[in-house]
Amino acid sequence: MTKLLLPIVSTLMVLHAVTSLPAAAYAQAADKTSEPKVKVDDKSFKCITDMTPVRHFYVDNLLGNVEGTVAVATAGKGDYPEGSVLQLMPNEVMIKQQQGFNPETRDWEFFYIDVDKNGSKIFARFRGCKQPLGSELFRLSLAGEAGVRFSL
Repeated sequence: MTKLLLPIVSTLMVLHAVTSLPAAAYAQAADKTSEPKVKVDDKSFKCITDMTPVRHFYVDNLLGNVEGTVAVATAGKGDYPEGSVLQLMPNEVMIKQQQGFNPETRDWEFFYIDVDKNGSKIFARFRGCKQPLGSELFRLSLAGEAGVRFSL
């Protein structure tokens, strides 16, 4: 019986090694992002009700260019300016970083935040495609910079 299992086990080990190589290379590429220009900490986030509503989401800009962010969100096309903040729900946030920050995500950085009456706290921060929670914001950002359902 052991002789029969040996070729199967060997084949499975080779398949695992071969299929893990692209994933490892992909993960390594995602880690090679530049440092964020827009510095984000727990105090960076406003209450979602204090942000500007546009269609079915909320926007702001950490660098002060709220007009530019609102213009792209309203038009549904164009590139969001650096510092743009997009929120679909209170605990999931995207922030537009500088060009080249991470081409894989079109230079967006993703956050999950805990929100309560005292403010917000960053629960998790993602720079690439290794998000474990299946973010709706992230999924939509992959569809294009603007002009998609969420107009990222």
